Amino acid sequence: MDEDAKSKSLASETANMFWEVFPQFWHPIRANTSKLAGKYGVTEGQFLFLKGIHSGIDSVSQLAELKHTSNAAASRLVDSLVEKGLVTRTENTEDRRFLTLRLTEEGLLTMKKIFAANKAWLIERFGLLEETELNVLIEALDILKRTIKDTKFK
Repeated sequence: MDEDAKSKSLASETANMFWEVFPQFWHPIRANTSKLAGKYGVTEGQFLFLKGIHSGIDSVSQLAELKHTSNAAASRLVDSLVEKGLVTRTENTEDRRFLTLRLTEEGLLTMKKIFAANKAWLIERFGLLEETELNVLIEALDILKRTIKDTKFK
């Protein structure tokens, strides 16, 4: 088998393994995130927007892109966060057509509580692994992160 065929075969095996493992891993994470968000009075989507704003995203259009949704849907979600007192919208001083989004203190606290509880949930599960397994997993996740970043998944 030549190198190109071997590489394609390994890529195919990786894709198969990804689809075998990823849904079994992702569905419980989403369910836990949704449960935790509800405990703090927000939806999973609202939590993701809070997390996005916290990471530096400051416009509705950027949030829409993050969540792969329309600007109108993202705007409605932001409206709900503003109504809950978790986010502020202010006119952009350079261009008044644009609004800049910021977390309020309550929004930051809500996002941090959900994130911390979700992280604790993951730590509990990852704590079942041996140190060498955790190191391999960290390396594999780093590779996956680079792959996604480099290929600009959309």
